[in-house]
Amino acid sequence: MSIYNESNDGARSTDDVAATNQFDYASFGECTSYVSRADWEGTFPKERAAASREASAAALDAINNTSNSLVDAAEDIAVVGHGLKIEDMKGLAYDDPKWNDFLEQIPVSEMVTLISNGGWATQEVPSVGKLGYTEMDGSNGVNNIMAGSTGNQFCAQSVLACSWNTALAYDMGKTFAQEAVAMKIAALYAPAMNIHRSPFSGRNYEYYSADGLHSGKMAAAETQSIQSQGVTTYCKHFAVNDQESNRDSGGLLTWVNKQAMREIYIKPFELTVKEGGSRGIMSSFNRIGEICAAENADLLTIVLRDEWGFRGTVITDCILQLSYVNIDRAIAAGNDLILSLMNIQSPSEALTKSPAGHQVLRSATHNILLCLCEQRGSGSQRHPCALRTLHLRWHR
Repeated sequence: MSIYNESNDGARSTDDVAATNQFDYASFGECTSYVSRADWEGTFPKERAAASREASAAALDAINNTSNSLVDAAEDIAVVGHGLKIEDMKGLAYDDPKWNDFLEQIPVSEMVTLISNGGWATQEVPSVGKLGYTEMDGSNGVNNIMAGSTGNQFCAQSVLACSWNTALAYDMGKTFAQEAVAMKIAALYAPAMNIHRSPFSGRNYEYYSADGLHSGKMAAAETQSIQSQGVTTYCKHFAVNDQESNRDSGGLLTWVNKQAMREIYIKPFELTVKEGGSRGIMSSFNRIGEICAAENADLLTIVLRDEWGFRGTVITDCILQLSYVNIDRAIAAGNDLILSLMNIQSPSEALTKSPAGHQVLRSATHNILLCLCEQRGSGSQRHPCALRTLHLRWHR
């Protein structure tokens, strides 16, 4: 049996670095033994966890923490013209040195506008010729809740999953994406792949199943086909968003041990990144332990990017009216784009007026624009997915 850590067999062949445990704090000090096929009888839980618990002082401190988590930067960013446009970056690797020159052209004001107003669109970035594009909800078909228009609604993801047919999932995703292109949509908030932890969860219809591997294989096929048409997928909701009740009421605290976390709840996302090649991820409303998923660097940076090798954009769930998400911490943790409008949820001056904040904003901008470079018609010339009227609606 292989043990994939630095002390034994190193990284899995599909990981960039060896996995390390990141989620001890999510188990409430319980669930620290692991179920093992080598000793099923001895390791399988014998009783249910307590129905209610009293929050510890440490948990309350973590929930009420308002610091912005910035690490001091030695120097500020430079803003210099290099004559590069968005179309010049298409196909370049994330770490290509040309990105440094390209990003140096974008002033702080444009980065803030881009990052803060990611609700159903990405904004234009005039300094590099990037146009605004429309992005829309899924997961069962185009659903434009801002404009009141919808496309064909396919069967529920749970019904699709009952087919166990990845070829069918691929075909459905391709048709879904072709309709999105016809409706001038550049990215979809889909597919959704949380787990059927309970048959009573309010959104099981848009999640595949109770099994992480099954969900991941279906989602990876659908993601591949959607993106084959030049439409970006924002796979959602990352992670452990398996309950609708109270999920946006102060950030539902979700408790889970690291074995269940990796083998069940984040497995669909892992497969969608590694096999489906998803360029986008949507973080979730809930907390993992005491930490908001949108602010969780262990999840969004160490696991998603460092271990799995994800290169793309992480967007929040719709946080228009949510007060518990710290935008500064979210951006610093690797949550690049804020699903909000009209600067309702924007970074504070701690980010917009400090060298450390500027570095964080530039990193998020890099992730967003890297993703956009692979979208259909991503150059500076107007094309079918260019944003024409949506941002006017915001100001009515």
